[in-house]
Amino acid sequence: MVRPDMWLVGLAGRRIDGLVHPAARRDPLERSRHASLIASHIVGAAVAATVFGALFALNGSLGPFGLLAAIWFLSPLAVALFVSRTGRLDAAHFLSAVNLTGIVVIAALLSGGARSFTLVWLIVVPLEAALSANTRMMIAATAVAIAALLVISVADAAGLIPPPTPLGASAADIAIACLLSAVAYAGALATSVLSLHRASERALAESR
Repeated sequence: MVRPDMWLVGLAGRRIDGLVHPAARRDPLERSRHASLIASHIVGAAVAATVFGALFALNGSLGPFGLLAAIWFLSPLAVALFVSRTGRLDAAHFLSAVNLTGIVVIAALLSGGARSFTLVWLIVVPLEAALSANTRMMIAATAVAIAALLVISVADAAGLIPPPTPLGASAADIAIACLLSAVAYAGALATSVLSLHRASERALAESR
């Protein structure tokens, strides 16, 4: 008897595989890399939608900052669509690193600068780049995240950061939501990296 949870996992996997660019489907390992990026970005956008939906339900409004953050945190869907349509995995990873860093910088500038709870998301930038299995891409993503942190720190020290924008919810609630979403997304990335590692092992075993 097929377990319902395993059936759902298999169905989700087939759906993701269907989004992989045709040029990447011939190589199992390359297909896994594309599928991992697409899946992680869909999961990230789903987590963001869930978090901001819960905040809206609790508070009745997200406020201007919350609405802007919700829109930006759904932007990983655009990266998933890009790699699905073009098959350009390295370019998609770079766009993803820049996009996520930009989201964090904007959110930090509006929520306290160097003291912003959103800066935890900068840790996710190099983790996400690990899916590329490309050393230069991981170094570039790490450099982008470090540069963003330095810019925010210097701007904060120079007094260039504006006062925090009203969040439409308590700062504690927003901080917890931000931390939970970052942990959930990092977990999804870890699962994707594990899936990629297993695909590499299978490809190696088949080649032998």
